[in-house]
Amino acid sequence: MRDRNAMNLKKTIMVYNLVQIMINVYIVKKCFSLMGMSLMNLWSNLCNPVSAVHTGPDIQKEIFITVFYYYSNKMMDLLDTIFYSLRKKKSQITFLHVIHHVIALWLAWMNVFYIKEELVIRFVAMNTTVHVIMYIYYFLAGIAVSTEKYLWWKKYVTTIQILQFIAAISMLCKMMSDGCKPNALFIVSWGFPAVFFLILFLDFYRQTYYKWNKLN
Repeated sequence: MRDRNAMNLKKTIMVYNLVQIMINVYIVKKCFSLMGMSLMNLWSNLCNPVSAVHTGPDIQKEIFITVFYYYSNKMMDLLDTIFYSLRKKKSQITFLHVIHHVIALWLAWMNVFYIKEELVIRFVAMNTTVHVIMYIYYFLAGIAVSTEKYLWWKKYVTTIQILQFIAAISMLCKMMSDGCKPNALFIVSWGFPAVFFLILFLDFYRQTYYKWNKLN
């Protein structure tokens, strides 16, 4: 895009955000159907969130399909960067943006094809719920006459993302204290990124909103 004009992709991105909302809602629905529980009860059956509720030969297949959908959606998320590039929004392609998408894609791949733990369903449910909220914000901001009207959303979307990482770390700690025995790679592959992203998002929050408050 260096020698080209920025493209106007407003309608394309609005459709993309709407599709993302629907896909993530579908994945959330599948996750909670497998766990047989509500979002407010994420702390029960930590060791066996699916097998404690469902039995049968098809359960592992359903877990695989659900996590595969999640992995496929992480590949779709890479379109965010392509859209930024086509619109020449270079400032949006930050270290946090790139590393977040790369690690999320790698993590999803690991859980689909290598780790294969049912515990991942709990984390997928939490992450896709956050993405539903995030893409609703993007969609509403895109259709607004003035995006200023919706700027207050952004701060709380970032807060929810930060709370997600805190919850993930807390769940991993409780799993170990409860005597769960998942694949050690599962703990490492989710624990390290959760801590890493928590630090990065806290730094983003500090730089973005504290500076914004000072300017206003």
